[in-house]
Amino acid sequence: MGKRLATIVASALVAVVQAAAFPTRVIDPAPPPLSPPLVGFSFSPAALPAGAIPEEALVQLLTALQPDVVRLPVYWGAVAPTETAGRVEVLDPDYSPETPGRLAKLEGA
Repeated sequence: MGKRLATIVASALVAVVQAAAFPTRVIDPAPPPLSPPLVGFSFSPAALPAGAIPEEALVQLLTALQPDVVRLPVYWGAVAPTETAGRVEVLDPDYSPETPGRLAKLEGA
């Protein structure tokens, strides 16, 4: 009786461990892949060699690679709050309040 009980307990334990280690039910499925996938790059003026003009370098990359996505970092030193309140400094020369997706810096916010 003792050996049979030990076998049943061991079998149950193996089944529980196996179910935990290799689940067969997906709770949160991954989103479907994009077809075709988006391709892009991150552009950082800080990574350019000394003397390079960031705008020209970005235009060359955009022309050569024609990416779907370009990530442009905004550095904390450029957007950190200061003691001047209510002043807006435009980071994007084409910024306007009517154009969503453009960058502006609110100081003291």
